[in-house]
Amino acid sequence: MQCTQRHLQHLQQFLKSSSLVHIKLKKNYPQAPIIITGHSLGGALATLQAVDIKAQIPDFSIKLVTFGSPKVGNSQFSNYANDFLKNDSIRITNIKDIIPHLLFKFFDFYHTGQEIWFLDNVSVKTDCNQGEDQNCSASFYPNLSVSDHLNYFEVYWLH
Repeated sequence: MQCTQRHLQHLQQFLKSSSLVHIKLKKNYPQAPIIITGHSLGGALATLQAVDIKAQIPDFSIKLVTFGSPKVGNSQFSNYANDFLKNDSIRITNIKDIIPHLLFKFFDFYHTGQEIWFLDNVSVKTDCNQGEDQNCSASFYPNLSVSDHLNYFEVYWLH
């Protein structure tokens, strides 16, 4: 029960802060394009925030860029997010990063946006299909790496 209460508290906090963000955006930056970004869990939260803002303020220009984000929602959410954000959502995956492959498709979790896959520190694959492309980072499953999650662009991310 406590786990459920914590999740409810997180959702309530998200909704409270989200409505404040909407008010400030509409008031202070009515024409500004918005870029929302995050790494790991921050990427998942950025995805939720981008979809939420676009749903509430459809005329805003929203761009979403995530790094090493886990799958956020089920196939319906993925389709919904992709319809809202169109081509303005990209997710960057570093080599064999393990986190983008969590939560598994078996549990009906899917990615949103277009994947850009860094094969190493210099080679990039940009022709990945939206969602789960077996020719991109998903081709390494199950041979995945935690260290690739913690090191994007030769920057070590501490959690």
